Amino acid sequence: MALFVDEGFTHQLVDSMSVVINDVMECITVEINIEKMKNVLVSCVYRKPCSNIDTFMVNMERLFTTTEQKVKYVGGDFNIDLLNSNKQILINSFT
Repeated sequence: MALFVDEGFTHQLVDSMSVVINDVMECITVEINIEKMKNVLVSCVYRKPCSNIDTFMVNMERLFTTTEQKVKYVGGDFNIDLLNSNKQILINSFT
């Protein structure tokens, strides 16, 4: 898992939001300090293919609901087929 941050930004790794959950997901998060603005959290998430979507969603909610009022950007490879949302109800809640 990697996340590139330009050296011009003051930033730090957010240990509490940088996790590896075996057989489910990986997440790395950095907090970017922007002068005279709220700090920005940038996360890169990878969900292991065929892992349990419910477990993934619970962990995503746990990671991203405790971050106060900071601006958050989350990207990555979620390995969720959004075109087959009829097959899994949890996919609809992800979008």
